[in-house]
Amino acid sequence: MRIAFLSFLLVIVLAIIFSKSIIRAIIMLSVFSVISSLLYFLYQAPDVAMAELAIGAAVVPLIYVISITRQKKYIVIDNTKDRFLEQGMTGHMLLSQFCKSKNLELVVLREIPEKESFLFSKKDIDLIVERDSFLSGTSISYQVKPCDRRYVFKGSQSSYIFNDLKQQLLKSPCAYARIESIEEGETDD
Repeated sequence: MRIAFLSFLLVIVLAIIFSKSIIRAIIMLSVFSVISSLLYFLYQAPDVAMAELAIGAAVVPLIYVISITRQKKYIVIDNTKDRFLEQGMTGHMLLSQFCKSKNLELVVLREIPEKESFLFSKKDIDLIVERDSFLSGTSISYQVKPCDRRYVFKGSQSSYIFNDLKQQLLKSPCAYARIESIEEGETDD
């Protein structure tokens, strides 16, 4: 019976590794934890079994679900002071298409009121879009709007989503924007 449970654990581990859905992998991780706790109980370790059940099947999946929920939004701060990121405009369509390809919800914030600024840390903001103060420079330039107005897309160089956006703009011949990677320092969070 123990060998059957151990074999089933191996199957679950393989299912977790090759799972395409994050939610399915989290559910399989919980099942893995429940079966592991049953095995601990069969091996005469009821205290370890209870700890595994409490932490592995309850706490860890809850933390994963909370973190995944946060990752479904792509938060953009609009500092352009024009209509570039309004619904239906070029910038909004570009970012909407990108977010759709990544299964993200685009959230464009014009300005964060002072009384609500405590809700956002620097790590919560994925992209900052500003009007470019100069039209030429050493940075790579991309076209985003068919006029002289250019924009700067600023994001964290450690963000894989920002790096994917950078790659998409490299491939897109119709975008007018400059990409600027921001180095992250230590935060007090």
